[in-house]
Amino acid sequence: HYLALALSNLAAHLGETDRMEEAEKTTREALALREGLARENPADPRHRESLGESNSLLAALMARAGRAGEWEAANRKAY
Repeated sequence: HYLALALSNLAAHLGETDRMEEAEKTTREALALREGLARENPADPRHRESLGESNSLLAALMARAGRAGEWEAANRKAY
């Protein structure tokens, strides 16, 4: 849980500093961890919420990169 949070925070910082490739890679790592946590703990709403946050971050990164199709898919998963 804490590793995924740290990776998401790092990804947000990387995105803010226009290091988009690194931000996307780091976001996808956090997303994979959070997907596993949500799958292993389906009754815990914190993991589903965190998963939505990671998808939202990925959607924002895709939008900044002009990748509309990927933005739409990530945004759909976030909500």
